Amino acid sequence: MKTVLMGWLIAHGLPGWLAPDYASMVGLAGIVGSVLVLRLARRDGVSVHLQARALLLAFIAAGVGGYVFEWIRAIPAALVQLSLTPILTAGRAAYGGLLAGVLVPALYLHKRGASPLAFLDRATLAMGALFAFVRVGCFLEGCDFGRPAASWLGVRFPPGSPAAEMHGFLGWVPIGHESLPVHPTELYEAALGIVASLGALVWLRRGRRDGAAFVTWIATYATGRLVLELLRGDTDRGVYAGLSTAQVVSIVLLVACTFAILRGRKVLRGFALVSAGALVVGGCVAEPTPPLGQLSLRDTLSAEPTVVASLPVDERTELARRFEVARAETHAPETVGGAGIVAATTDEQLVAVDDLRKKRGVDAMIAARLEAKDAQVRATPFAIELDPRDATPSTPLTVEGPAPTVTLDAEARALGGAAGMIVREAMRASGARHLVRVVGWPAALVVAGDTVYVNAAWLVAMGSVEPVPSTPPTTMPASGVGVSHPLLTLQGNTLELCVTAATQECNQCPQTDGGVCAGSVTLLDMPNVQAECAFLQADPLRFKELCGLYLVRFSGVASCLSTIPQCTLASGSLTSTSLPSAATFANDPACATKLDACLAGGGGGGGTPSSSSNSGCGCDCDKCCSDKGCGSLACKQGTGSCGKFCTDGQCKQCTLHPADSSRPRSPWALLWILPLLYLVRKARRRPTDR
Repeated sequence: MKTVLMGWLIAHGLPGWLAPDYASMVGLAGIVGSVLVLRLARRDGVSVHLQARALLLAFIAAGVGGYVFEWIRAIPAALVQLSLTPILTAGRAAYGGLLAGVLVPALYLHKRGASPLAFLDRATLAMGALFAFVRVGCFLEGCDFGRPAASWLGVRFPPGSPAAEMHGFLGWVPIGHESLPVHPTELYEAALGIVASLGALVWLRRGRRDGAAFVTWIATYATGRLVLELLRGDTDRGVYAGLSTAQVVSIVLLVACTFAILRGRKVLRGFALVSAGALVVGGCVAEPTPPLGQLSLRDTLSAEPTVVASLPVDERTELARRFEVARAETHAPETVGGAGIVAATTDEQLVAVDDLRKKRGVDAMIAARLEAKDAQVRATPFAIELDPRDATPSTPLTVEGPAPTVTLDAEARALGGAAGMIVREAMRASGARHLVRVVGWPAALVVAGDTVYVNAAWLVAMGSVEPVPSTPPTTMPASGVGVSHPLLTLQGNTLELCVTAATQECNQCPQTDGGVCAGSVTLLDMPNVQAECAFLQADPLRFKELCGLYLVRFSGVASCLSTIPQCTLASGSLTSTSLPSAATFANDPACATKLDACLAGGGGGGGTPSSSSNSGCGCDCDKCCSDKGCGSLACKQGTGSCGKFCTDGQCKQCTLHPADSSRPRSPWALLWILPLLYLVRKARRRPTDR
């Protein structure tokens, strides 16, 4: 979300560095929390300098504890892989910071003869501020996002964000596009921290300093976190017996709170029942899936066809009904202009038109004719009337463009039924001579020149209402077009870990004729995972080739890797026939080192600087904008490895992709130092201090 805020600032003539980031939110949390706690300590008549020292220790311990918590959690993976990489690449955990930030100052105060419980009670104000500000910082950075949400609460994260990257690799959205709407779990948790502090404030206002406020805060937060984890959509969290790491810690804390309550503090008996209920619910929640049936048709059209094929039949049938209803609706033509729009590719022209519709809150066109003339592109809804009494023509359609095996039958049924009649009528009325299969376009059918483009996701949905034909009515080569549910996961983004994970998964896959391997294929021209693993194991080098082609699909990696010519990899389809293109890469150890550096965001050495006017972009942003215009997909914010911010057809400042580590940090990041300086000053003993 920070890139969206930066874009808004730049579009309004303001510097992008005004946008806050995670580090600045940590600094604000420390300042606000420290002021609140020390003011309350002074009012309670206790030593301010001692409380400031405890807060300083808490601040430092919280920062270190978040990392230590994740390092400990990564130890089993490191032992299995005999590598320190899982530990060195681990992130940080909120619960690790919370536990360390509580334990260290409590031990310090106990040693100094002060009351740890009284300090922890006062610290609940700082804890609320900390979680409120820090989780807003997480929201700005896009981490810790939620599951897809079809309600008004859903938030779409911009291209390049963790949510958009994950959804792109799952095939839910085209790679390089914004995410599906997801629950803003970061903001939910920010609100949870405030609610927990308000609960603790009840006891603070009564003058209680016996731990009641602290137990209230911990029990409220742990119960809320136990429930919020059910809405989390990021996959890089530990899962044990169906529970995330945070849920396990929440349960342990709730048990501890229950013992504290039963020993005389009757504040929160209800939390034990609430946590038990949340635990039962947590065991029943299924894996996240895109709620395409409840989202706009644009989202369905933008998804990989294999994702649509994985939906239940009744959901696909409902999508087919919605497509037909939308196709029958009357819409006014759309016109988009701008420098270079006529010379743009058909998909870029369509995206520019669809952007106008999105701004007005209108869903995607189902069938449209694109015409470019006089520096403008006009999209006219293509009206196609069908007579259900018409017999389906016996001549099969020849579709240019491969289809994966898993969707081939559904697409064939669609082209042999009502969808095929629509396609034939479009070709007849327009005089088109070519029929091309496309994926990820925000339209079901597009007529441009002598070509009709048909969206495979639309075909899969329409195929659900057609009977299985006795003979295939279409010619569709069976090879891959994209990744849906890959054999590999998003975890372990290094070549070594990727190869290890793929090898281990195939080793666990039965190779006998009667064996069945779970999951979906990564090489989309393979009939099943069993055949895929047999193919990969025939030559161990294929695992490295597969992982190279898979990991290069991460945003910005392809352009980073291309600085070494022999390491260049194409980020296209993953099929068995595409693996040999990575043979040179797989045999060169320098390429593996460079790939890992690119994945880490640093780019590493060994290459020559990009010829771009913005050295980290990997493309010439100025030339891109002048040649194709601001409506071009390649020049839109966050798409590809560089972006242009455009307003009213005017190209604004070129900025790096948010994943690029060379993007300059905001000076607001230095705010995290201020609470340390403030606490150091307050920790100095004065004659007036008690």
